[in-house]
Amino acid sequence: NFQKIYVITMSEDSSHHGSPPPSPSPSTTSSQNTSSHQQKITASLTSISQILRTLQAHPESTPFLAPVEWKSLQLYDYPKIIKKMMDLGTIEKKIARGKYKCAGEVAEDIRLVWRNCKTYNADGSDFYLLAENFSEMFEEEWGKLVK
Repeated sequence: NFQKIYVITMSEDSSHHGSPPPSPSPSTTSSQNTSSHQQKITASLTSISQILRTLQAHPESTPFLAPVEWKSLQLYDYPKIIKKMMDLGTIEKKIARGKYKCAGEVAEDIRLVWRNCKTYNADGSDFYLLAENFSEMFEEEWGKLVK
């Protein structure tokens, strides 16, 4: 069950008693716009983080939680086929370290997880189908977030 998280900010200035508030100076407007923009980015990152946590908590998410251990699995062709490795745990760490500028960048990395899996594994294989199902789940929730 996915949840959306919204940040709503309102400011009320009761000192004007029905009269319109004075026009803000251009520098104030600019800083307010920047602050509002930053709040929207923070809210969208919070929302996509919740989607990520839900994906990670899914009982079948195990293959996507950590980097593919291609050496121990003796998948020596993996790094030749998959040029940019990605997993949900790495995405979580990148969010925590502030490496993403917006939720769209997170979404691209999440999509990369599914794309890598489907690129390396045969169409119709268990891993391919699992990535396809996770991709559909993610896109459904992402679609709700970006409405």
